[in-house]
This record gives sequence, C-alpha cells and structure tokens, in this order.
Amino acid sequence: MKKILIKFRAVRSSDEKTIYGDLIHDGNDLYISADKFLFNATIFKVKPDSVSQLVGFDKNGAEIYEGDTVVYAGCQWIASLGGYVRNSSGLCHYNFKNVTLKENNYE
Repeated sequence: MKKILIKFRAVRSSDEKTIYGDLIHDGNDLYISADKFLFNATIFKVKPDSVSQLVGFDKNGAEIYEGDTVVYAGCQWIASLGGYVRNSSGLCHYNFKNVTLKENNYE
C-alpha cells in the first residue's frame, strides 16, 4: 500500500515563525500540530492566509508547497495542488520530479 503524506505549512500567529504539520479547523480558527499524535499535541494558531499544503517534492527531494516558486525548463512557475504549475501563460501539468524549488513563500 502506497503511503500518502498530507502536510501543511503556515505562519504562527504568535511569533510569525513558519510551522509544518497537521492542519486543524476549530470554527473560524486554524491551528497546526507538529506532533504525530493529536491526542497529546501542542498546537499553534496560524494565520489563515498563510496556510499551504504540501504538493510534492522537487528533483532534489525538497518539499514543494502551494504557492512556492519552482523552475522548469528555465521558466519560473508557481506550484499548486495536483501537480500543476502556473505562470502568466496559464496552467500546465508537470511532474514535480522535473522541477527545482527556487523559493518558498515563508522562509
């Protein structure tokens, strides 16, 4: 059975630091837990507009999240869910193993 990794990145509301982990919805508030076990987890409130989901890995194994800038065939693209990247020319589907992470949104 193939393992699927669902992971999120967001900026903590308290100190503006980037955190990675599971996303938790509580009413209108969003939290990220960096712990594996939610029943005994430390959770952090995050800025809703900073939340992005892991969409894949580049050819060097670096994590790519929604909104990250990647380079493919010499052009810069913005990563989105489903293996799609977009630029001013439109939306195209690419295998992330052929791209290189240029920069992420929050680090």
